[in-house]
Amino acid sequence: MIPILGTGLAILEFSQNVEAHGIGGAVVRATPLLGDVVSVYDMASDLAKQITDEANAAADAHTAELLASVTEAAQKATEHTAETFQELASQIDVTNTYGSVDTDEITKAVLEYRDRMQEVYLLKIENRPDFDFDASAAYAKRIFKDRLKRAAQKDAPPTDGPIL
Repeated sequence: MIPILGTGLAILEFSQNVEAHGIGGAVVRATPLLGDVVSVYDMASDLAKQITDEANAAADAHTAELLASVTEAAQKATEHTAETFQELASQIDVTNTYGSVDTDEITKAVLEYRDRMQEVYLLKIENRPDFDFDASAAYAKRIFKDRLKRAAQKDAPPTDGPIL
């Protein structure tokens, strides 16, 4: 659409252009150029918005893919932690005074194990060729077991060597 000005103003402007540039020049000057209708700013703004929208969509898709992997790893790690805790808890003797345990230390051990296992599962999901899931999970389990033993046997007398 070409904006049309009031008839009197358009005729006056056309007459001035005929006097100054002849009829051919006046016709050329009376025909609006594309740049008069769509400014460079508008086009650049639209192009920038389109580029930004496409970049955001690509980033959102990548973020969703990453979050899906992290969510899956977290879910598997949580389940694995619960199963491993039940297994280890049935194997560890509580030798602390009056059968008490350090619940804060147990909580920290459980959370750390879960975090380690989430990392292990995430690496497994990513299919890293040099990654050994079983070895990593076994190492994390060994650390977890040691932490649980310490919480259950913190103030017990040493079993090896003389008691002073």
